Amino acid sequence: QILARLKFNKGICIVAGCGEGQLAYELAKNSKLYVMGIDENLPKINSGRKKLLDAGVYGPRLNLRYIADLNHMPFISRSVNLIVANASDMPAGLENLLVPDGGTLIIYNSNGIIDIKKRDKLKGTGTWTHMYANIGNSGYGGETLAGAKTVDELATQWVGRPGPRFRQDRQGREAAPLAINGRLFEEGLNHIVGIDAYNGTILWTIEAEGVNRFNVLRDCANWCADEKYIYLAVRNRCWKIAENNGKITEFYPVISPAKPQGKYDWGYVGRYDNILLGSATRKGSAYRNFWGGAGWYDWKSDAIRAKVCSDNLFAVDAKSGKRLWTYQNGIILNSTIIAGKGRIFFLESRNKKIIAKKKRRIADAGLWNDLFLVALDIKTGKKIWEENPDIMPGIEVIYTAYSDNHIVIATSKLKKKAKKRGIKGYYNLTVYDASKGGFLWQRNFPWPSDNHGGHLNRPVIIDGMVYLRPRIFTLNEGNERKTSGFWGACGTYSAYKYALIMRRGGIVTLWQPNGKASGWRRLRPNCWMSTIPACGMVLSPEGGGGCSCGVWMETSVGFIPKKK
Repeated sequence: QILARLKFNKGICIVAGCGEGQLAYELAKNSKLYVMGIDENLPKINSGRKKLLDAGVYGPRLNLRYIADLNHMPFISRSVNLIVANASDMPAGLENLLVPDGGTLIIYNSNGIIDIKKRDKLKGTGTWTHMYANIGNSGYGGETLAGAKTVDELATQWVGRPGPRFRQDRQGREAAPLAINGRLFEEGLNHIVGIDAYNGTILWTIEAEGVNRFNVLRDCANWCADEKYIYLAVRNRCWKIAENNGKITEFYPVISPAKPQGKYDWGYVGRYDNILLGSATRKGSAYRNFWGGAGWYDWKSDAIRAKVCSDNLFAVDAKSGKRLWTYQNGIILNSTIIAGKGRIFFLESRNKKIIAKKKRRIADAGLWNDLFLVALDIKTGKKIWEENPDIMPGIEVIYTAYSDNHIVIATSKLKKKAKKRGIKGYYNLTVYDASKGGFLWQRNFPWPSDNHGGHLNRPVIIDGMVYLRPRIFTLNEGNERKTSGFWGACGTYSAYKYALIMRRGGIVTLWQPNGKASGWRRLRPNCWMSTIPACGMVLSPEGGGGCSCGVWMETSVGFIPKKK
């Protein structure tokens, strides 16, 4: 009866008042739960342990524990998926132990189940459903962390898998983790994994050779998520994966251009309402190297900073896979595809020489000629407006981000003439009106450095402010806000309500706009984005494996606000 009422069969389970552990045994036998029976009766616990040991089943997934007072249990709050308790002798405070967003308390008596209680989501929690938080790439997914601003206001919730062997080298600059509905998803080397965000339980894994995509700062991520599914682009198809159990439910083929030239892979992938968005890029365009010189994406060479582009953009129904529309009018820069408020935006080159090229990794200077910013209706694919933006060529990187009816375009370029002044390159920040097009403002400023990511920073938008390290501007007017300490190395940054999360001084750091910063010593993120704020937590899957610039713990960890 208990298991039939659950929508999950993995996680942590506590049987309160377990006696000799018969119910705990049956639950472990008929599910994949980690089951712990607890009781105040030491003789019964000892007797139950002997019986389970004799049966050869006592161990990590099934064990019994004596607790002197069940009303004062020494367990971490918000960490248990299922609690089973007898109504006649139920301890106090059980619901505090449940994981948010689905943790279940089942109360029974001699007649069977008499009550089921489920814990709601934590208030003020956010999600991380796309590479940079949302389909607008704003870098902010609505997380508040209950007002926490420093690491001292956060507690370690869990530590463990996956470790460094699961992943590729730290500097490949691959897709960020995703998190929604109390689950964390991560890409490893030819693997993807689903993890319980609140206790670190590995829910499922999928072996997927060729799944990885690197150098995403010159491309786009290959996955996204909604409330129920992950959408993962692997070669020429998009896999639809159930988040609760990792089952692949559908394969959606890439929609090739009207006049295909060779074979195509699925490039961009995004979710908006009931629409799955994608693009078709020439086969083999995505970066696959993650080791050695070819995978050192911090360099300033055309072989590494070439932009991955697509020949078209299309939309399909996320449930049926039925094609809704296809757009093709130029070469679309994958790193610039964003959406918001019923529209999809992107930059495309209509330069004939660029279009005629056989490859879609493009570093040619002609990419910046005949460049257009386009807005389409996301339901129909019809063009709403377009602009010919006056922006600095994004020789190093080019990004877009959407928030509050504004489109932010950020480019980075080496300026050889500036070397005499000690400045090697500049950022260009340009903002357009997303509702009707039209230029709003533009700012230029020098790189903080020309290495370890100082020339590769991207914009984050939160509460009407644009953050592009090392500067901050108001979104509406472009007025600069003075701050200090907005620096870091290698990786980019994610944002929650009160701070940015970044690699600073080599460690995972919470940096506040007032310049105050705090971090976790010896906890190192990867060289792009491996630590995200979502589900009411700071989630930091291991990302530092292979780094030679320090001594790191190389473990995955989740932090949760101490404030209840």
